Amino acid sequence: MQTRSRPSRGFTVIELMIVVAIVAVLAALAGPSFRDLMDGFRVRAATEEITNSIYLARSEAIKRGGLVSVRKNCATGTVQQWECGWIVFTDANNDGILNGTDAVLQTFPNLPNVNVNHLFNGAFYKVDRWGQINGLGAASFSVTPQPLGVASRHATALCISSGGRIKATKGATTCP
Repeated sequence: MQTRSRPSRGFTVIELMIVVAIVAVLAALAGPSFRDLMDGFRVRAATEEITNSIYLARSEAIKRGGLVSVRKNCATGTVQQWECGWIVFTDANNDGILNGTDAVLQTFPNLPNVNVNHLFNGAFYKVDRWGQINGLGAASFSVTPQPLGVASRHATALCISSGGRIKATKGATTCP
């Protein structure tokens, strides 16, 4: 009597090792470009959050007749470091400090893996009843990914004129 052999099902160990090696090589090639992609997304998200807070503060100041401030939301770091987040609030006595009579209009959360630096007045800026930031002055922010900082091609300078015009300059950390 003759027995028939059954065809084997599944993978051999050698086939499995080859597939794992190919996947490892592809992952090693894709890793650095994925980090660069994520850095770009983080910087763009941070600049959009800053832009949104400026538009909100300007519209609320015009609506309320001024007395709106934007302030970093923590006491850590230097006064220019805003990566911990910021708040937009009514500022009844126009001092840039959130007091008991002031109302928080919106809170913007911390931004992980991004450096946000307010380049001029530090911990806060004020918006008057005409929507001008810091009176006739201006404000600007530098947004860079961590840990590369200014060396990153995604570094962005966000320049705000006193009238509220916002210009984002990629590849720069200061306004011209």
